[in-house]
Amino acid sequence: MRNALHESLVALLLVLGACNSSKPTLGASGGSAGSDVVTGPPCGYQQRGTLQQIAANVQVCLPLQVCTPSETCPRGLADCVAGACVFKPGYHGLATLPEAWATYYCDLPSGGCDGSVLNPRPYELAQALAAKYGPVCASAPDAPGTCVGIAAVPPQMAGNSQIARDPASGEDVSAWGLGMTGASGLCYRITGATGTAVIGISDRCAGYCKCGRGEYNECGACINAVDTTPECTCVGAAPPLYGSGCAEAAQCDWCASNNHPHFDLDNATFEHVCGAAGEHAGSCQLSAVEVVEECYPPNPAWPD
Repeated sequence: MRNALHESLVALLLVLGACNSSKPTLGASGGSAGSDVVTGPPCGYQQRGTLQQIAANVQVCLPLQVCTPSETCPRGLADCVAGACVFKPGYHGLATLPEAWATYYCDLPSGGCDGSVLNPRPYELAQALAAKYGPVCASAPDAPGTCVGIAAVPPQMAGNSQIARDPASGEDVSAWGLGMTGASGLCYRITGATGTAVIGISDRCAGYCKCGRGEYNECGACINAVDTTPECTCVGAAPPLYGSGCAEAAQCDWCASNNHPHFDLDNATFEHVCGAAGEHAGSCQLSAVEVVEECYPPNPAWPD
C-alpha cells in the first residue's frame, strides 16, 4: 500500500500564530544532532526507538528513521551527513520549542479521521485501546477521568513515510512509520487544561510543501524531491527558513516544522483535553506528555 500521507487541516492552526509570534525560549544551544535533548533508554517496537525528554513533563519515543532530506531531516534546517541528520545552528529538532501542543482535525466515529493507513482504522484503534484505558472520548463526551482518542503527529514522531527513499541506497525505506501505534504498539498519555487522554497515533501530519514548479500542497508529493520547501517552518532563529513563506501562509506550519511534540487530535478528544478555551483558540498547550509502551499489539508486517 502506498502512503499518500494524511495532511492536517492547517487552517485550524491559526492560533499558533505567524512565524514572528512570541513563544517561550527555544531549546538549549549547542550540539548538532540533538545533543540538547536528554536521551533515555531504547523504546518502541523491538526497542528500535529512542526515549527523549523534551521538557520536564514531556517525553517522546523517537522511532528509527532513515535520513531523508525532507520530512524527518528537514531541508534547510538540517543536513544528511554520512547517513546521520545533523542539525544546523538554531535548530534542535523537537526540542527547538520545548513544549507540547494539541490541535484538532477530524470527527472520529464518522470516519473523518481515516487517512491513508487504515489497518486498523482510527476508530477501531481507539475502541481497542478503550478496553485498557477508559471510554473513547468521542463515544462518551461527558465521561470523567481519562478517555481514549487518536492523533496525527509530525514526521519525526511518526517516522519516515512508506514512500520515502533511503538516500544512501536509493531504495524505499524498509522500516517506516514506527512511531505509529499500529506498527510500534506505542501510545501517549497527554494532559491539557481540562483533562487527560490516552492517544493512539494513527497518521502523520507532515504539513504543506512545494517542489519543482508546483504550488504549496500536502508534503506527500514532495517527499523525495531534491528541492522540497515547507510553506512556513516556525523554528526560532534557524536559517534560512525562518520567516520564509510565513507572510503568505499567515500561520505556522507546526507539522512541517518538526520543532516540538505536536498532537493533531480527533475533535472530541481535543475538547476533553483542552476544554472550551482550547476550542475557542483552536489549540492548547499540553502540561504533560508520557510515552505508554505496549498499549496495543505491534504489527511487524504493518500496515498489511
